[in-house]
Amino acid sequence: CVVLRSQSLVPYFSEYTRVYLVEHYSKHSLKEANPYKKDGFILWIGRFEHISYVIEFLRGNKLPLPIRFLSNMRTNRKSYDLGFNLLRQMGLKKEIKKYDIEEWDTEKQEQLMREAKAALDITGTTFKEIHKPSAKVQQFILSGIPVATNAGCNSYNYLKSKEFNICTPYETKRWLSEIYWEETVRFADKLKDVCSLQQVVDNYKEIISEQIVSR
Repeated sequence: CVVLRSQSLVPYFSEYTRVYLVEHYSKHSLKEANPYKKDGFILWIGRFEHISYVIEFLRGNKLPLPIRFLSNMRTNRKSYDLGFNLLRQMGLKKEIKKYDIEEWDTEKQEQLMREAKAALDITGTTFKEIHKPSAKVQQFILSGIPVATNAGCNSYNYLKSKEFNICTPYETKRWLSEIYWEETVRFADKLKDVCSLQQVVDNYKEIISEQIVSR
């Protein structure tokens, strides 16, 4: 059998073996959802190797609010090298200098998530990027942070399949509206049990039990 965390990968394996989908445990979501904020900043969180795609988006698109970045630029050399090489290949070395990249740690992440008005998640077009699990987007939703992502990526398609009408970053009026925040909080209630540590553990137990019995 194969255990996956990305729904979009299922067709690559389902023809050959039994496929199980297990959600990420939402370890870093806030314990209490944020209230609606009339203003503030947009937050991006991610490994430095993924930052090129949002910088590329920002080069051609102006956001209505300031954006803050939280990444592991200084503490993970491998991620930094991968990210820097990609920035150079994409001609973005000058672009990234326009932004201050804050160093990730759990305390800083919680602080910025508490303060953020909204969040942004942009993925690239490589196989790895297209099929990235939706854990980060779910983390924002569970925290009551209205998030936008690019159409066609795994997170976008996954949430659409769950009947959550996630915004793209081009829908800025709706993305930053109180109505979308309310939709986010309502959907978070549906996600809570699915992404809880207990549910994820139970899912793995069930998979293991099924495999033992089948043998």
